[in-house]
Amino acid sequence: MAQDQNFATDPRPASAVAGSVGFVGLCGLLIWTLIARQYGMDGPISGLMAVVSCGLPMVIWSLLYEKVHLRASTGIDWSKPRSWAAAKETASVKIVGLWITWGLIGGLYCIARWYWSGNYLFAMQVLGWAAPFMFALSV
Repeated sequence: MAQDQNFATDPRPASAVAGSVGFVGLCGLLIWTLIARQYGMDGPISGLMAVVSCGLPMVIWSLLYEKVHLRASTGIDWSKPRSWAAAKETASVKIVGLWITWGLIGGLYCIARWYWSGNYLFAMQVLGWAAPFMFALSV
């Protein structure tokens, strides 16, 4: 009986996403795996498509079905839009922090030269190609 009361008063916050998000991602990954296996696809491009096939359905599900961007836990009050000046200050700090973090990670990868050859080369090329797009999307 005491365990039931503890469960009802659990102080932990609710999860940011439901378990269905993981299930949707798993389904996307399984579908891609079946397609890749059927057509004999392998290699780094196939692996990259597996990541997209898993992640994209998860993002779409979270935004369109669960509407996670409308939750109060995001810190965004959609009923009271802020001015551009007020939003610009907060957004610029977050964007600068994001790119400092990615810059530090990129700097460490540049120092660790073994990432620039062998099996790592494809991943480094993809990151180099995607960086300008990710920068533009983050703004």
